[in-house]
Amino acid sequence: WVVLDVFRLLVTPAAAVICCLSSGDSQVALHEREVHRRCMAKYREDWDEYMRIGILSQRVLMYILLEMLDENEAKAYIACQLMIKYGLIVDHNSIDPIEVHSKSERDIKYCVPAMLPSGLISLESQEDMSGLEGKVSTCLLAFSVSDTWGSTTSMSREHLMQHGFLPAGLFERLVGKALGVSYALNPHCQCQLSLRDCCFWFGKQRFRLSLVEELHAIRLEVEGVKAVAVHTSI
Repeated sequence: WVVLDVFRLLVTPAAAVICCLSSGDSQVALHEREVHRRCMAKYREDWDEYMRIGILSQRVLMYILLEMLDENEAKAYIACQLMIKYGLIVDHNSIDPIEVHSKSERDIKYCVPAMLPSGLISLESQEDMSGLEGKVSTCLLAFSVSDTWGSTTSMSREHLMQHGFLPAGLFERLVGKALGVSYALNPHCQCQLSLRDCCFWFGKQRFRLSLVEELHAIRLEVEGVKAVAVHTSI
């Protein structure tokens, strides 16, 4: 594809799908549109699941995209694929294409990292995976616009708090990519997700990503003795 107007084809439709729509959010009035109200009335069960745990059905996604793209199915399909490509939504169904082919739109699901709840949820089971076991290697993924970081060999907590910089949306993008890698390596992995703390699998090895807002950083914890492969992948 050659996308000539990225705002009209991707940014605006995606912003209609991923925005503050929870009834408990004070900014609902700023984001809610007529298309959201109609979609909620038509697909109430799917809509409630999306608002509650950030799991989006294909039919809710396409309803909003078609509305935003003048009912053009080709453009809606491209917008959906671009959202997957850039990690805005994670295609939870690509783990088994044969099974997906036989599913209805209601059964096809996407995980939306930016819409995850504050408490941990499991996409596969209720197994408690919130704690890593055995040897755990930990590092911080930190960013800054300070020109002194290049020659620094260590960072203090105070330095991170003062000079750290975490771009908005980066953690959610990283969660989406990590979830995609987990599914690709282990189609039946049991990940647990929340808005600020997520557990994944790298093959048979478990790791966790946590948002550390006060340090403007992301914490990576890897279970087991072979942490380099996970660190390199992230």
